[in-house]
Amino acid sequence: MYGYQKTGSDVEVITIRLRAIAKKRDLNIPFIQNKKNKINPAMGKMIFNGKRIDIKVYNRNAFYSGYKFNGPALILEDTSTTFITPKFKCSVDDWGNIIAKI
Repeated sequence: MYGYQKTGSDVEVITIRLRAIAKKRDLNIPFIQNKKNKINPAMGKMIFNGKRIDIKVYNRNAFYSGYKFNGPALILEDTSTTFITPKFKCSVDDWGNIIAKI
C-alpha cells in the first residue's frame, strides 16, 4: 500500500510496533561502594580542538560515591570509553553515574 509490490517474492517486514502492559515491580538498583580509596589516574596526551592536551585516564570501576574530578579526562570501562572535555566538573552519584557540569 505504501511501497511497491513484487509478486512472487518473500515478504520483508520493515516495522513492527508492540504495546505491552505489565505489572509494576519494585526496582532495586544497588548503590556503588562508598569506600574512599585513593584513585591515582594515569596521565596521557591527546589532540583536542587541534591542540595537544594533557588528560587524566581513569578506570571507571575505581570510582566511588561522591568522587569528584575535572576534565579533561578519559574514563575507561569494559563496554565504553568516555571523554570529558576541559572545563567540566564531574562527580559520581550513589549509583555510579557521572554527573558532568560546566
